[in-house]
Amino acid sequence: MTILEGNNLSKHYTVRGSRVDALAGVSFALSDGEILGIVGESGSGKSTLLRLISGLEAPDGGELLLDGAPLPAKRTREHYRAIQMIFQDATGSFHPRRSIASSIRESVRNLCGRDAACDLAALSVRVGLEPELVERLPGNLSGGQCQRFAIARAVAVSPRILLCDEITSALDVSSQAQVLRLLSDVCRENHMSAVFVSHDIAVVRCVCDRVMVLRGGRLVESGGAEEIVTAPAEDYTKELISSVLEIDEAYMTEITERIEHYWTQRAHDFNTVRQNELRDAISGRWMAEMGVFLPQNRPLDVLDAGTGTGYFAILLAKAGHRVTGIDLTPAMLAEAEATARTEGLAIRFLRMDVQRTDFPDESFDAVVTRNLTWTLPDPEAAYREWFRLLRPGGVLLNFDAAYAENVRHQNQRKSYVTEKDVYGHIGITPALSEENAEITLSVPASRHARPAWDLALAAAAGFSEVAADETAGARILQEKDLADAPLFLLRAVK
Repeated sequence: MTILEGNNLSKHYTVRGSRVDALAGVSFALSDGEILGIVGESGSGKSTLLRLISGLEAPDGGELLLDGAPLPAKRTREHYRAIQMIFQDATGSFHPRRSIASSIRESVRNLCGRDAACDLAALSVRVGLEPELVERLPGNLSGGQCQRFAIARAVAVSPRILLCDEITSALDVSSQAQVLRLLSDVCRENHMSAVFVSHDIAVVRCVCDRVMVLRGGRLVESGGAEEIVTAPAEDYTKELISSVLEIDEAYMTEITERIEHYWTQRAHDFNTVRQNELRDAISGRWMAEMGVFLPQNRPLDVLDAGTGTGYFAILLAKAGHRVTGIDLTPAMLAEAEATARTEGLAIRFLRMDVQRTDFPDESFDAVVTRNLTWTLPDPEAAYREWFRLLRPGGVLLNFDAAYAENVRHQNQRKSYVTEKDVYGHIGITPALSEENAEITLSVPASRHARPAWDLALAAAAGFSEVAADETAGARILQEKDLADAPLFLLRAVK
């Protein structure tokens, strides 16, 4: 059901005596419970459209309809309550000399009545913040905390539509992921609609159902979020996508540090998971999958990239192969070395970045990875590096998954409650699960359709016989709680 419509909207301004068309005949429809993304470069008309919807400005032409009825230029209190705006500058949207609590209470009283109740403690917890923070001044909070409280203020009046104007652009990568996931959760749980404006089409993909692309006040194209990001029809959209997928060193460093911190915290419990796997029939299924593609009847030089606690390295060494395992996390490597000693296996474990290793060219007959690529700041570099390390005829076996899809659809929200499973997420706390989800939405893999993206990266790196098997997860995991994970096997040959 359509909740909000815009028909042939136009808005112009006069700048230094010249007319500038900020919007020129833009139409849209927002369905009940839908999150609609609007993207485009600076000056494309995104924020102008939000200002018209919010009632901050009136259109020069066209009309806006809420539930089929025209929205007047002069809005009522009910209109303002139904359509709530969340601004880019969250800190500046609060009164600097009043506590967050005072500002939220004022908003609730103005829009819901002087006697309306507001449980600030519950509201704070709902947006992932300690209740005592609500008593602070906005200047004493971080940008991410203020943005969460801005969402809380909007949600406190039970709106039907949220308008989000570049709400993540001023935040670091970690805070962006937190705010995006919070917005998605709030909308889905309360069946609210939202219009999400951003210059970053990849960020929009994380939360939106549909996307509109604007340029110079005009609609360029629109469609499903996945469709627009993975198969854009217009050159302008393609340029937008390529511009936001560039990776800078600061971003790479931040994500790498967060991932290393996460796996360090998880090392011991993760090793318990892998020890259980070693004793389980699943180990035979993993080896059967790899054995189909690895050369037979001779020992191979194998690189286990991102070895973690050494599970693949142990299996392959037991099969008679010469294995080197590399990882960024010393805690993981310590667990792997201890297991190898217990098993009486000679495996070389080294601390090394799989995207930039220190090995000579053509050092290995095979490279194997498991659940690694989704965590990398620069997967393209990893595929190039693996190609360099393989000897002619060498095989890459990359077992990975589109975990960002699980997070978007909230399949991972309870992933830490799996103690019944002998190789599930044993020992993973809610906090670690949340951090995992934030990382998942921060890395480049969250912006692409997988494994199609991986196939393209492997081919560009020089691999031949590149193929992906998306049924591998069902065969390997079978009845366990991770059997519905979007696991795939990417195979490539040098």
